[in-house]
Amino acid sequence: MASPSQLRVGDRDYAIYRLGELQAQYDIARLPYTLRVLLENVLRNGDEADVDAVARWNAKAEPSEEISFAPSRVLLQDLTGVPAVVEFEIPADPTLMHGVRTRLRSWLDRRGFGQEQQTDAVLAVSEACNNAIEHGYAGRTGMIRLRFEHRADLLTFTIEDEGVWRAPEPDPTRGRGTLIMKATMDRTTIAHNGSGTRVELELRPRVS
Repeated sequence: MASPSQLRVGDRDYAIYRLGELQAQYDIARLPYTLRVLLENVLRNGDEADVDAVARWNAKAEPSEEISFAPSRVLLQDLTGVPAVVEFEIPADPTLMHGVRTRLRSWLDRRGFGQEQQTDAVLAVSEACNNAIEHGYAGRTGMIRLRFEHRADLLTFTIEDEGVWRAPEPDPTRGRGTLIMKATMDRTTIAHNGSGTRVELELRPRVS
């Protein structure tokens, strides 16, 4: 089996498995893309027999072996042509928030949401990100992870940071971010722990 390689991104190290390392032993290039995805999964989670079974796949042979498959994500069928799940990271930099708002509004529009719910969602997500920038990182560098998901009856937005939360100084003109999130979302959950803050926002589609 191939050994994991180390990939460094910023200040983080990731263990990755390179299918190219198996090419000398198996003809990986001939495999359909979906089977290469499966092969990468059994490299990470299976054993040598699982890897061998997938890598030696024969389209004309009758299935004869079982493998251990540990999916890390379930992909929901979606026929709109617009992804139902969007995930990305951004540096904790307020100058990037315009791009986040534009991206979110465009995604919501293509998912079929009206202007009112687009505005509510963009406002709530913006406030969550601003809180991470101002109170989580407080001027320090760091990353914010965002995940948007649309299921049939629910929109969910998750915003995570790895900052250390600091309560803001009293200021009557500010500090309304949490109130705005709760006012615009159907459900707002904010969890602080030793490794950062996780904000979960839920919005149910409204029929015009």
